[in-house]
Amino acid sequence: MKYQKSGVIGEGAIGTVYRAVSNDGDQVALKELILQYESDTDRERFAREIRILSKLEHDDILPLLDYDLQANPPWFVTPLAICSVEDILKGLSNDLARAQYIFREGSIWGSGLTLFTISGGLAKLDCIPSL
Repeated sequence: MKYQKSGVIGEGAIGTVYRAVSNDGDQVALKELILQYESDTDRERFAREIRILSKLEHDDILPLLDYDLQANPPWFVTPLAICSVEDILKGLSNDLARAQYIFREGSIWGSGLTLFTISGGLAKLDCIPSL
């Protein structure tokens, strides 16, 4: 593997996200499908997340850097976020204009394309299954 895992950032329903370092020394987030819970549905959901993430372009969404669906377990990589959702929400408490921009109707967050969840204070991107 091109990435060395250095610790768990968080775990969701079908995947675990690790802090990792690339062979080039870049800090990244690596998400792996949890194999003990794996089903065809979970594998397809994981693949769909990769397909959708690869098409999204927005300042507030970390881009897909790399992936391998044939690996055991399958994985994908994004840049490591520089702050948590908790940090963002704390900052928004004093910046109503920014909060309205991020959560406005029709924004990337309000459009149904993606969903922020908070797990241990860290951001996780989930793709709505109907996409």
